[in-house]
Amino acid sequence: MIDEESQSLVRDLEELTSLSFHMLKDVTMKQMEDEKLRYAAGLFKAIWLAGEAAIRTHPLSDYYCARGGETWNPVIIAVLNRFLIEAYLDFHHLFLDKAEDGEADFRLVMARLHGVRNLLERDAGPGDDPRSVPPSSEELYRDAVRESLPHKEGYYKERLAANPYFKGPRLTDRDRSRLLCGKHNSSFRYGGIKCQPDRKKKAERADLRPQIADELHGHLSDFLHAGPVVADQLPFFSARVAFARSSMIDAPIALCCGMVACAIGGFAAVFPNCKHHLTDQAQSLVHRYASLVTAGGPTP
Repeated sequence: MIDEESQSLVRDLEELTSLSFHMLKDVTMKQMEDEKLRYAAGLFKAIWLAGEAAIRTHPLSDYYCARGGETWNPVIIAVLNRFLIEAYLDFHHLFLDKAEDGEADFRLVMARLHGVRNLLERDAGPGDDPRSVPPSSEELYRDAVRESLPHKEGYYKERLAANPYFKGPRLTDRDRSRLLCGKHNSSFRYGGIKCQPDRKKKAERADLRPQIADELHGHLSDFLHAGPVVADQLPFFSARVAFARSSMIDAPIALCCGMVACAIGGFAAVFPNCKHHLTDQAQSLVHRYASLVTAGGPTP
């Protein structure tokens, strides 16, 4: 019975990630020309890849069996779950959450500026002597990208300075100065500025259960090391706690399914042309797993 439950979970995750892939394929070139839609597609692609990675770590998946006898590693699933939660919260915050005049573009610009500053702050790293080893195409591309970063930072800072929300009453002059000149680790998170919702507020706005943002995100390492203790504190996974005690597999995979399902619903809202993939059967699967992690879902 346990194997049947686990097999069903991994097959459902395979179905959800396959659905994600086919929805991504329907994103048109015209849509990709729009910066907002291109960024949304990129974030959704990262969620799809995380779901694929989770499948490949499951002992009952075809990918896993083909590699032969590797040990199940709950740390990998925990890291993937944390990424899925954070990625979906960012997706919802940037593309689905209600925003004031100019705030949606403000959020997107801050996200892009964060990425540029993050790359700028990374060390270039020691390179090979060009006189003895010619640079590879990958190295040439990386150098070209790095050279373009200061121009990109300037572009997004100009867009930020012209944004009506940035110039509005919600931010102080000190806030504006910090966002324009700050480092990446304070820019995207707005450096503690009060108008920026924290992780729990983002989860609340995204209708995720409080336990997702708290127990499974803030204390994910506790779930790994405490195992049954933390599993018992997650009543919405109570039907799977018995098996989680022995292997800690089903509950994390169910969470993967839930987060991918939420992302599918959000992606369909941003890209309506992809909705034709949500057949009655697919919608039922998405709703079933999304209800595991959303506050509006049924109480087990």
